[in-house]
Amino acid sequence: RKFVLGARIFWKARPEANETESPPSPCESGCGCGMRARLWGYGCASWPNARAAQTPALMEADRRLGDLYFERGDNETAAEAYKRVLDGGADRDYIVAKRRVEALLRLRRWEEANAAIEAIEAKQGRDLQTLLLRVDAATGRGDTAQARRFVDEAVQLAPTDPLPFIRRAQPS
Repeated sequence: RKFVLGARIFWKARPEANETESPPSPCESGCGCGMRARLWGYGCASWPNARAAQTPALMEADRRLGDLYFERGDNETAAEAYKRVLDGGADRDYIVAKRRVEALLRLRRWEEANAAIEAIEAKQGRDLQTLLLRVDAATGRGDTAQARRFVDEAVQLAPTDPLPFIRRAQPS
């Protein structure tokens, strides 16, 4: 559903778009994969138009492009798109900030990811997601003792959630 909303923005921002035309329908199974494949090219070609049409409070185009790039493994471009959302003040729930950290971790930029996690925690406090992101950053830096401390803290913070226990059981 989130993708479909973003896809509409890209579809209408295409250079050859007209007002009566509708975006392609999702695939038969409803998963949207057929639409994603067809809209990927439109998203890239419509970048300037989609960004101009987005609302500053939500920054839908940058969010969706970040998600598309992240999904395709282009973490550098995804992190840049997410950074624009953060700089625009359109990430009120810190989801985009956390996704940016994931992209930075995939790029092996451990210190930058750690600084971004600290910024998130300064605004919203520590939660299970930020702790698990800290585990990944510490593991990436080779600091297994620190990673273990973060996993232990995650277990204490969310004792009924299986994820911290699974992470604790994984070899570093």
